[in-house]
Amino acid sequence: VAAFDSRPWLPAITCPVLGLYAGRGKYGPDDCALLQVALALDMIAGPVRVEVVADAGHFLNLERPDEVNRILLCWLNENFTAR
Repeated sequence: VAAFDSRPWLPAITCPVLGLYAGRGKYGPDDCALLQVALALDMIAGPVRVEVVADAGHFLNLERPDEVNRILLCWLNENFTAR
């Protein structure tokens, strides 16, 4: 998995993308822009939002369900609500 290079096909993604990451690792809530670049998500053609959930591990939805649900609902409303 670590050797897989997704960069060639990232510019073809035009749909909204949400990157939701645990904050107990290398990146914290203030590092969203840095994380977006580190993962090459800035190469995606569509809108990208990166959120880091503070004090969470690998099981974000189990450890911080209210915060994860709030982020998901906000992102869904911003990107998929009929206008």
